[in-house]
Amino acid sequence: DDDDAAAAASSSMPSALATPPSRVPSSSSPVITRTVVAYTAAITACAAAGEWEKSVSLLKRMNREKGISGNVVSYSAVMGGYAKKGLWTKAFELLDHMESIGLSPNVVTYTSAISACERAQAWGGALRLFVRMRKNRIMPNVKTYSSTINACGKAGQWRRALELFLTMYQMSLERDVVVYSVAITACEKAGQWELALALFQEMGDLSVKRDEISYNAMISACAKGRNWKKAVEIFNMMEDNDAAEDRDTDHHPLTAMLPNDEQQQPQTQGVGVGPVAPKRSVITYSAVISACARGSKWRK
Repeated sequence: DDDDAAAAASSSMPSALATPPSRVPSSSSPVITRTVVAYTAAITACAAAGEWEKSVSLLKRMNREKGISGNVVSYSAVMGGYAKKGLWTKAFELLDHMESIGLSPNVVTYTSAISACERAQAWGGALRLFVRMRKNRIMPNVKTYSSTINACGKAGQWRRALELFLTMYQMSLERDVVVYSVAITACEKAGQWELALALFQEMGDLSVKRDEISYNAMISACAKGRNWKKAVEIFNMMEDNDAAEDRDTDHHPLTAMLPNDEQQQPQTQGVGVGPVAPKRSVITYSAVISACARGSKWRK
C-alpha cells in the first residue's frame, strides 16, 4: 500500500527522515495543519526534555503519514534535541538531509546546530556552520554569536572569539550580557586579563547588566594575571553600584589591543552607567582568594 511504499522509499535515502516530495501538505486543509502542529509540538516537547531519540522517532512517523510531512519548524525542533545533548555530527547530518529534500534551514536550525557543537566543544564545527549560514544568506542572531564565541572560547581560541565579537559590533547587533560573559570567559581562559577587563568595563559604559558569570570570570582573569588589586576592586564592586567610567573614542576599545592584522574599525555606540551588581557566591570568593594567594597577599 502507499504507507509501505513510502517507508521503503525513506529507507533507501541517506537519512531515515526522508520526505517524499508528493507529501507536501495543502495550506487549505485545516485538519492537516492541525496534525502538523500537533506533531511539531510533540517533537519540541521531547527535544526540550532531552529525549532526542523520541523526537526523531516522531519525525519519522510524521513523514510516513499520508498527506503531511515535516517542515522547517519540526526539523529545527529535532535539531534542538541534538543541541541539548551535544550531538554535533548528527546536527550536520540533519542539515545536509534538510537541504537534500528541499528544506532551507533557518537561523533557528543553524543556531541549534552550532549549540550542539558548543556543548561538544567542537569549535571547528561551530565555525564551519557559522560560515555556511552566512554563505546561505542567513543572518546570525545574538544567540548564534554567543554560542559560536563560547565554542571558540572553550577551546582556547580567544582570538577567533574576539573577532566574532567585533563582527557583532560592526553589524550593529546588540550585545547582551550572555555575549559579553562568554567573551570575557574566553579571555579569562587564555590568560588575557587586560582584554577581559576592557570588555568588563565596556559593559558598564553601555549599561549592560553584569551578572555573576561576568564578575566571576573577570575576577578569575585578574587572578591568572596576578593582578590581585584589580580582583579585589571588582570583588568589592559586587556590593556597590556597578558603575564604570565613560569613554570617548572612535574605535572599539579592544581594537588597539589586538594584533595589527586582527584589528577592526567599527564605530562606537553610546555610553552609560551599569546597574546594581549581583550578589557574591562561593565561586566569587574562591576566585578572589585565588587572586590574593597568587599575589602573596594572604592577609587580604
